[in-house]
Amino acid sequence: MSSEKELYQIANKMNHVELPSKLNESIQAGMWQAQKERRVTKRRIWSSIAVSLFLLVFFTTVRASPTFANYISELPGGTWLVELVHSDKGLQQAIEQNYATAVGVSDEHAGLKLTIEGYTADEARIVIFYSLENKEGYSYASMQHFTLMPNEFLASMSYGEPHFEIENEKMVYGKIDIGINDINKLPEELTLATTFTLELPTTGEVNNEDVWEVIIPFEKESFLGLKEEYSFNETVDFAGQNITFSDAVIYPTQMSIEFEEDKENSLKIFSLEELAIENEKGERFEATTNGVISHNHNEWEKTLFLESSYFSEAEELYITASRVRALPKEALQVTFDVNSQTLLTAPRGLTLHEYSEDTSYHHFTFLIKMDEELDQSQSFQIFDRIILDEKKQQLDLINEWSSRTLEDSFEEFSFKVKKGNEQKLVFTIIDYPNRIYDEMKIRIK
Repeated sequence: MSSEKELYQIANKMNHVELPSKLNESIQAGMWQAQKERRVTKRRIWSSIAVSLFLLVFFTTVRASPTFANYISELPGGTWLVELVHSDKGLQQAIEQNYATAVGVSDEHAGLKLTIEGYTADEARIVIFYSLENKEGYSYASMQHFTLMPNEFLASMSYGEPHFEIENEKMVYGKIDIGINDINKLPEELTLATTFTLELPTTGEVNNEDVWEVIIPFEKESFLGLKEEYSFNETVDFAGQNITFSDAVIYPTQMSIEFEEDKENSLKIFSLEELAIENEKGERFEATTNGVISHNHNEWEKTLFLESSYFSEAEELYITASRVRALPKEALQVTFDVNSQTLLTAPRGLTLHEYSEDTSYHHFTFLIKMDEELDQSQSFQIFDRIILDEKKQQLDLINEWSSRTLEDSFEEFSFKVKKGNEQKLVFTIIDYPNRIYDEMKIRIK
């Protein structure tokens, strides 16, 4: 593990700034997912004690490695960084250790200034912190057509909910979470470009075609090799199912573990809940809750991503979990009869709330009962996008998915499917809030 002195050298070596240049081309990198149908900024409430403790720990690192800490301390709104990293313990510890680089490159159009404030990076992940300065008095700003070039190295990219209600805000902040597929293809600099939908409080939407564009420099040699690797292979019986864990890699910003289901299992496992890495002191590093949660290699094998324990010294590390989201394999398909407009098969808890059709589309609205405590902060993507007919032939993909939370812990989700001559529609479930409880503890170190 790198010492504080080595981290200081890394931060200084990476402290390098370039000016924006022309964007050569733009392609969109993203993932299809269910999204809430409301235009609001997600704001999390944090106690003054938690914020104060984090700031105290973070700013005491100024004496050891002042570059990033001093830079951040001069920006308006001292708690913004806390709010951006609070849900990721490993990322918090990386920032506390000053494992980050100040950048400060900007582009400004129409009275809105986009600045890349800094980033933290390793072989698996890049987290970019940015700010928007509202110089024109806009009431609303929303990122549109966001691109990152070149993107041959890219495995995934998430930038949260990039909508900002800014009528009473001069500065707002966000982060961009990037998963790396091939570190060898990460270039020395990345060009980030985006457009914005803007609104004024008096006149509404502002018509503009400007492109905000900045270049972010990287010296990847400075963080190559910063990882801990543990080779193991252990199969356990969890919730009556055989699952195998192997090959953990701990980077400064995240941890990955290989996971495999036995093909003969009776259940299809959607997610291990309360999954964590725990050390001998009881300190827990939990499964990722934002960005990319896992990467599927095939139907049975995937890579799981957790918070990083890289900066937390420990003699022992264990994989733990206490429950699983799963369904019997025979309950994974939901069948809809077009003629009778009814569900022929569906798991318990899932109901067809509304159905209609026009000359081009089937329109569906489903309801599902969620757990009031466990599901209060998430929205499920229940179905695969691929729809089959009664002959198991693939139809057009699900279009225009939306969801919203109703009273009494019900989730409503709606979509449409292009019409043909099908008599039945078959939907495949890829996640579902059905839980089975058990206990698991596997030592990896």
